[in-house]
Amino acid sequence: MSARLILAIAAAAALAACVAAMPRDYRDPITLDLNTVLNKTVCPINVTIDSDMDRIPKHIKVMKCQRDPNVWCAKMHIPKYECCQHQRDNVKLQCVEIQDTVQVYYPATGSTQLYRVSVGCACVMEEAATLMEPTPGGR
Repeated sequence: MSARLILAIAAAAALAACVAAMPRDYRDPITLDLNTVLNKTVCPINVTIDSDMDRIPKHIKVMKCQRDPNVWCAKMHIPKYECCQHQRDNVKLQCVEIQDTVQVYYPATGSTQLYRVSVGCACVMEEAATLMEPTPGGR
């Protein structure tokens, strides 16, 4: 069997398993534990804990994109163009970090601050910019 046929069969089996596991109301999102999906996504995530004993909360989970997002694809022998980090025609796919702010409190000074933290990694699609040629006469 060719590699593409095996990949298609595997994808169909995975889709069937996901559909079978879906709740009856398809409008509800599927929820999975972080440890279950951590490095099985097209944009694998590194998880660290940012600790500061002088603030509340003392520990904040930080989730950043792995340096090479195609590690999982390479490990599974999936061609790079079928993963997230590539450009095809005028569409560019790339893994980007999702950031949010967490309000932290410093009891010693009685101050609160907003702390920017990476909370995940997602495959984002954007249209590649095309350069416009200037028209004669500046119009």
